[in-house]
Amino acid sequence: MRRSPSAIEGDIAAFRFTQAIRLRRQLDSLKDDQAPNCLDPYALNDLDQRMLRESLRQAQSLQDRLRLDYHL
Repeated sequence: MRRSPSAIEGDIAAFRFTQAIRLRRQLDSLKDDQAPNCLDPYALNDLDQRMLRESLRQAQSLQDRLRLDYHL
């Protein structure tokens, strides 16, 4: 079954957001000598926390769809 164009747009937006958060964290890790891919979600502002949560839900939805489509 095909995903709707709006679902695909959501997948892309979620991917871009999570990558932006990841890259920002990696840059910050150079300054504070922390693990580059370790993110404390409570260190994010409220909006970024909500967007990250929704992005992870979107990723879960895509994984579920792939599991069904490819019998994984």
